[in-house]
Amino acid sequence: MERCVFDTIDAALDEHETVNLYAEIINLGGVTLAALVKDTAKSLGLLGHLRQLGRYAIVTDTKWIRTAAGIEDKLIPGLEVRAFGLSESRAAEAWVAGIEA
Repeated sequence: MERCVFDTIDAALDEHETVNLYAEIINLGGVTLAALVKDTAKSLGLLGHLRQLGRYAIVTDTKWIRTAAGIEDKLIPGLEVRAFGLSESRAAEAWVAGIEA
C-alpha cells in the first residue's frame, strides 16, 4: 500500500494537539495535473484541522512557491507560514520547532 504525506499528517493530527509542518521542495518536475488536483483535494481536507496546525516552514528556492507561502501566511488564520531558501534549511527546522535564536 502506498503511503503519502497526507497519511502521515493525518496520523500526527490524531496523536497531537498541535502539528507543525516542514516541507522541502527542490524540484517539481514531473508533477502531473492529475496528481496536482489529487493533492489539492487532500490539502483542502486539512481545513477542518486548522486549529491544530501551528507553523509551516516551506524550504525552496522556487520564487513562486515562496510568494505563495507569504500569501498563505496572510490568508489562513492561526497558521504561521514562512518560506526559507534551501540554504536556510537549519533555520527553517529551528523555526518550525519553536527554537529561535
